[in-house]
Amino acid sequence: MSDASTTNRLKEVAAEWRQARRIYPIYAALISRFDLPLTSCALLDAPVDSADDESTSQVREWLQSVDEKVEASQIRQILQTTKLGLESSIRSLAQRYLAKPDAADTYRDRIEFLLAQYFSQNAPVQIGSGTMKHQDVSKVLEPLIGPAGAAPPAWLKELDELLGRLEAFRSLRDFLTGGVLEQGRVLKSRYSSEFLQPAVLAAITRYNFLVRLNFIRLLHHDLDRIQRVTHELQSRSVTELDGSSAGLSSSAKLDEVLRFAANWKAIFRKDYSERQVATAVVKILDSCEQKLRATPETVVAAPVAVSTAAAAVATAPAAHSVPQPVAPAVIVAAEAQLPKPVPTAPAIKPRFAMYEVQESIAAQLGEANLQNSHLATATVLVGEFKVLLSSWEVTAFTKPDSDIAETLQQAVVARAIVSEAVERLKATGEALDLKLAASLGRAEVARLQEGIAQARDARNIDSAVNLAATQKRLLQILDEAAKLQGS
Repeated sequence: MSDASTTNRLKEVAAEWRQARRIYPIYAALISRFDLPLTSCALLDAPVDSADDESTSQVREWLQSVDEKVEASQIRQILQTTKLGLESSIRSLAQRYLAKPDAADTYRDRIEFLLAQYFSQNAPVQIGSGTMKHQDVSKVLEPLIGPAGAAPPAWLKELDELLGRLEAFRSLRDFLTGGVLEQGRVLKSRYSSEFLQPAVLAAITRYNFLVRLNFIRLLHHDLDRIQRVTHELQSRSVTELDGSSAGLSSSAKLDEVLRFAANWKAIFRKDYSERQVATAVVKILDSCEQKLRATPETVVAAPVAVSTAAAAVATAPAAHSVPQPVAPAVIVAAEAQLPKPVPTAPAIKPRFAMYEVQESIAAQLGEANLQNSHLATATVLVGEFKVLLSSWEVTAFTKPDSDIAETLQQAVVARAIVSEAVERLKATGEALDLKLAASLGRAEVARLQEGIAQARDARNIDSAVNLAATQKRLLQILDEAAKLQGS
């Protein structure tokens, strides 16, 4: 073998080891989380590459053994719930599957997810559901799939037609029954022989990305509806409902339903299938609306006033055994004194939905560019009023990878909503939804208490301290709200 051949061979082996080391943390996490019947790779655990032929062959075999065991849904959970979803790791994993001889048949789901994930991390900010063109996606994916070259095959226009139908949907029930997902899957399978063409990969990634965006849009709609119906039930003095069909208890507390609606990110990350998530949300919404239909609106009772004349007729002893007729004039007088039906007060709804406040705070902090500072406090606006966030609360929004980030975010959102209601009452005297805001806050206090206990059990003192401090701030504003309600 010539010196040039030897050099090229060493470069190829070194590149293979670099790719293996990028993939290894993901595969090790998959083995650990999902109890796969595999052990770790001692060669990749070692800090130094053993680039001899035998060691390289063993690494290849180990990676292949993991390839055969993992599923797309498991990869999705690891990449989206840990810090392992680095661009370099996603690129290496996608390129590994794309190079497989059976890529289109065995590794299709993984490739589709990884390309969509890579695109979402690298897409220009200005790209939106209404302006995303095929060439935009092709350009972002070029490092993975190569230049798209020729125009996409004609059949890909059918994917655009399906997207047009999807964008007309107005609820997750439409999403479940509209047939778009099923038809898209059939269409992609029909032309599986063309799957690895760069133009096709780019078009399918665009389709998958826009399906996900529309799913999130519909998810927001239905979760907002759940919150509104739940608050209306609370205004009718309902405290629980039968949520067994949706995986909750047969006497699920309404606060539990509100937490379900508020924690949509956790719901979304739990399952790979949009259909599973959509089904769960639709069932919860059905339970809420069924309870609402079965619960009469609250009507204020009032005593019935009777005229003096009518009372005299009713109480006077009968002169004869035959009842005496009441004069028409007396009947009219009595009816005139009956109270008119009391109109039902409109259902009180919260001024803000929790997920809207959560996204607003995240956007404001993102604009403030606080991602690189772990000591920064921040002030955000909720409605017309300011809410101060501590440094660890800012971090929960700007770097939401820790175990307690979601809990802290929800507690901050609840505090912001209660604070806005309190300040609005002080400024304008308007207190319509203060009670509802306080109920959200109390639900998050309980959740924080549970998080504190878990952090202490895990001996995570920093997390326990931060959760306790956030709980204290939430309790302070709830105490102020209670005093205002009692005044």
